[in-house]
Amino acid sequence: LDLAREQLAFASGFRPDLIVARDPFESAIVASALGRKYNRPTQLHILEDYNNPAFIKKNRHNRWRRFIPRFTVPKFNSVRTATDGLQAVIKKKFSVEDLAVLPRYQDYQKVIGSKVAVDLSTKYKPFIFFMLYVGKLGHESMLYRAIDAARFALRNPRVGLVVLGDGKARPEFERRAKILGIEKQIIFEKRAPDYISYLKSAHILLAPDTAGESDEVVYAAAAAGLPIIMADSTHRHD
Repeated sequence: LDLAREQLAFASGFRPDLIVARDPFESAIVASALGRKYNRPTQLHILEDYNNPAFIKKNRHNRWRRFIPRFTVPKFNSVRTATDGLQAVIKKKFSVEDLAVLPRYQDYQKVIGSKVAVDLSTKYKPFIFFMLYVGKLGHESMLYRAIDAARFALRNPRVGLVVLGDGKARPEFERRAKILGIEKQIIFEKRAPDYISYLKSAHILLAPDTAGESDEVVYAAAAAGLPIIMADSTHRHD
């Protein structure tokens, strides 16, 4: 607070137009106090799940620090989270007027110029045409729509569907593929850190999900020049 008064106040005025707290702990306490004192709008960023055991183990003070959001989050009208999962947690626990996911930075120029490290036609012979799905395989995943829509094309032995992702619902999707008789045409892989090669090596991306994380994949696919069949997600931005 002393530093803010020294560095950010000039000629009896407070220079910043917006005060952003980058965590719901000490930063949130300071930002809230500054907002009240200088009558400026504030915004809170929540970048990690403070109830996760990994967060508690990260620092010996985090065991008590995780209780601070009970008091700080309600002080902010505008809150941004790092992921959709965090957004759902905050929405369930608090009533926030303006709650959204932070935009993710993606170096699309790098995507355009990157070399293909994984060639699907070489890795998965005898397939010569590849559909691609990238996403978490939770119960909310719309992969079942992609499988149902692609099932007729997947009866061709030269056509494959590569699924990059993992989650609790994966066995259900594997069973669905077996019921439809196309289990040999669908390849389940855990999502690789560098999935751009898959985007540049596939022939079409199936994007039936409407969560914010799927947007990131769609943008990267567009930069890679990959044709996309996607769900209408415009209702999320109304």
